[in-house]
Amino acid sequence: MEPRAAPTPGCTYPSLAQTQALQARALMARARELETELASFARANRGRYVLYGSLARGDAHRASDVDLLVDFPSACEAAAFAHAEDSCRRLGLKLDARRYGHCSATFLAAISADARDIGP
Repeated sequence: MEPRAAPTPGCTYPSLAQTQALQARALMARARELETELASFARANRGRYVLYGSLARGDAHRASDVDLLVDFPSACEAAAFAHAEDSCRRLGLKLDARRYGHCSATFLAAISADARDIGP
């Protein structure tokens, strides 16, 4: 169930803007929990995740997904994707993940200002 904002004085229900802001804050809290889980996996498996997009910038809205690059040794790559997928599913987050090595230099340059490494 989605969290509800406190009602505006004199109103029975919170405004749509208040509800959406509360939902965005809840999403950011779940994303911080996800980062902790991913960092632990990355350290243990000598890889890294790269978070980019609205969650990395801190301006996520209630429908934002987790934009993630996966950069692990080939022996661990499938497990790294599975760990990210399982963690996002458990936390109620939508995941958009891709292999770091499959990204163009142009794409990596475009996201570099906001991208944040998760892991070693």
